Amino acid sequence: MAHAGTLDIRGLNKQYEVKGEALPVLQDISLTIEPGEFVSIVGTSGCGKSTLLRLIIGLEEGYQGEILLDGTRIKGTSLDRGIVFQEHRLFPWLTVEKNISLGLLNSELTEGQRRQTIREHIELVGLKGFETAYPHQLSGGMSQRVAIARALVNRPDILLLDEPFGALDAMTRAHLQQELHRIWEKEGITMILVTHDVEEAVYLGDKVVVMEPRPGRIRRTIPVPLAHPRERTSYAFTTVKEQVLREFADHGAAALAEPPLKRENREALIKLYASNSGNPEVAFREELAGENLAQRYSPLIDDGLIAAYQGVHDDGLKLGLIRQSYDVKAWFEPKFLRQALRDLKLENAWKEADATGKLKGAA
Repeated sequence: MAHAGTLDIRGLNKQYEVKGEALPVLQDISLTIEPGEFVSIVGTSGCGKSTLLRLIIGLEEGYQGEILLDGTRIKGTSLDRGIVFQEHRLFPWLTVEKNISLGLLNSELTEGQRRQTIREHIELVGLKGFETAYPHQLSGGMSQRVAIARALVNRPDILLLDEPFGALDAMTRAHLQQELHRIWEKEGITMILVTHDVEEAVYLGDKVVVMEPRPGRIRRTIPVPLAHPRERTSYAFTTVKEQVLREFADHGAAALAEPPLKRENREALIKLYASNSGNPEVAFREELAGENLAQRYSPLIDDGLIAAYQGVHDDGLKLGLIRQSYDVKAWFEPKFLRQALRDLKLENAWKEADATGKLKGAA
């Protein structure tokens, strides 16, 4: 019988439809993750790493094959699977402790136990003293730490991490890697980490899954037979790290680096959003499925939204576009929202960090 946190992925295929044609994103993914295992997934941009996490968490469907948790097919989201995205996704009208408390909404803990658990996780991520601060009073790195605490506070069977430390400074990043490892050892939670950082993957993982793109597939799974704590400068650690890096030799030395922003890409996306101002999410999915460009070019996507917004002259339509972009905020930076709210004389809604409620009320 399977134990809590056993994940089986069997013959997984995922594709999007683009202009009437199938665009394969994931192909023949098969992977078994044992209870309490820490698995790191690395690969170049566009290889489907984040899509794989979204399928496991239940945010996307429409795939072929099987994704089984403890022998049961995954359908939709569940509290037994937590996730930390690249963006913090905090509710701007809630304090640090109240944002973290959202992870305990359906918990059976007593009120006293809730407060204690929240306090422990605030201390864990180094935010003691900021319990009553709001997201706009925090740095980007501090906000991401709140998001990590919120995902961990419910102690899920599986925790999925999509580049959770990418926005943090080097010292904080190293510290939180150590803390994440400590939590993993203490709680026995199965963890799956997507990262571009090979050193991070080797430092944390029991094994490193190397993916290659177009369509996304597993190139090789490399075990990391090193005891903890791991010394990053040791010969054994460096050997495993170089073994992972060699898997990218076919793509050249810069395989894991983000590609440069090209002017033609910028202009194409601005044109795309200007012509699809009513539904930027659909436009993105249809034209850029599998390329992961929004994560690489978020300021560019923001410019595209501004272009779309500027092409709309009806205030009702503008409000709809603002609401929609807020709903898919994972793809967009707040520059567009601030400009739009300012134009519609709703700047107080943003300052009060209650944009969602204000906009829904205004509609």
